[in-house]
Amino acid sequence: MLQILISLISFFIAISILVFIHEYGHYIVAKKLGFKVLRFSIGFGKPIFSFIGKNPDCTEYVLSPIPLGGYVKLLDEREVNVDESELPRAFNRKPVFQRICVLLAGPLFNFVFAVLAYFLIFSFGVPHLKPTIGFVEFDSIAYRSGMVIDEEIVNVGNTPTPTLESATLAILDEILSDGVIQITTLNKFGAFRNIVLDVRGLEKALTLPGALFNGLGFIPGPVRPAILGEVIDNLPASNAGLQEYDKVLFIDEERINSFSDIVYNVQSRPNELVEVVVERNGENLVSSIEIGYSSNNGTPVGIIGVRENTDIVSDILSRSIVIESYNFFESLSKSIFKTFQMSLMTLKMIGKMIMGDVSASNISGPINIAVYAGDSAQGGLLSFINFLALISISLGVLNLLPIPMLDGGQIVYQLVEAIKGSPISDKALILSQQFGFFLIAIIISFAFYNDFVKLLS
Repeated sequence: MLQILISLISFFIAISILVFIHEYGHYIVAKKLGFKVLRFSIGFGKPIFSFIGKNPDCTEYVLSPIPLGGYVKLLDEREVNVDESELPRAFNRKPVFQRICVLLAGPLFNFVFAVLAYFLIFSFGVPHLKPTIGFVEFDSIAYRSGMVIDEEIVNVGNTPTPTLESATLAILDEILSDGVIQITTLNKFGAFRNIVLDVRGLEKALTLPGALFNGLGFIPGPVRPAILGEVIDNLPASNAGLQEYDKVLFIDEERINSFSDIVYNVQSRPNELVEVVVERNGENLVSSIEIGYSSNNGTPVGIIGVRENTDIVSDILSRSIVIESYNFFESLSKSIFKTFQMSLMTLKMIGKMIMGDVSASNISGPINIAVYAGDSAQGGLLSFINFLALISISLGVLNLLPIPMLDGGQIVYQLVEAIKGSPISDKALILSQQFGFFLIAIIISFAFYNDFVKLLS
């Protein structure tokens, strides 16, 4: 219940901030260019707070309880009768260039906010995992490409990848670009290797939410050593004499490189008798273990009764953290680049979805966004700011799409008027708005469908 409450509060705070920033962009640019602003409204539903501003505009400022949108209403003689003295301040009487500036200002403010947010993050510094390879699944795409564990991904394509986040984004970008992932790795001996993962034709499956690394066949993160933690009494490992801090070297002559290897070999072999070689105090010891049996939703799963050594894993994790922090000018340039990078990736994702190369399940509705908001808020202030930056970029890009009812669609109307020398006809306007409403309804339907599917699963 507490988690739900945190998610709801975080969601309302995040959306309120981002809607305000977007609408304030429209508002302030309209004011500066001399448009008359009739109303500046945040939220939907019955107003919970409002007041009238000073002359000459007497703008009405409104706050409503449902922060899922907002609007800035400008004087327009196509909607109301306008006094002759105020005609020069009406939206439809202003030059097309100025109208476009007002329409662009909302998305632009979303991008500027993202730049400022990333600037704060880069300036204060945030901990990231290094992009090391912790596990490679047998006969997977990664395995066949020659990827091995305990190497660090230093470049993807031409992009340096000092953190796991940057490596993940670069891999996604390669998938969306041409489906060929060029990776450069560095091993502990200082040697570089170039490997290629060809995933052409698999773009849709790999871009499903949470499917990237499983689909490629490797798990990022530091290698979890095959060193035992707790050995549970009266279970096969304990009965065979295994002890805490034993390092498992082989299971039936198969080399064990990580704790994940132990899990895989044990779970896939219930009720089998295996020979296990462990290292203890510099000596190799051999034990025979009859793997136990458990049921996971009707599927037999092998167990031996050991847990990972959390002390050792914690120490390894602490040494696998890199702090991404820069000076003022580096932070500024990197924040601008990251905003551009994320905007371009969002556009690529939308384009691939339209072409059917990326699943529409990537469209998140309010429920999933609320979950992400809650998770990021619990991760700390900088984590929440990072979430705000990402959603702000998405809002900016989506609003620039040439869909009637969105800013991008309104900009198209202005450009058509500039080309043909007169406003778009009422009939064309109504038809295009109906089409735009239909498109937005489809997008919203997908978003809610994805939300409910994830809830049910």
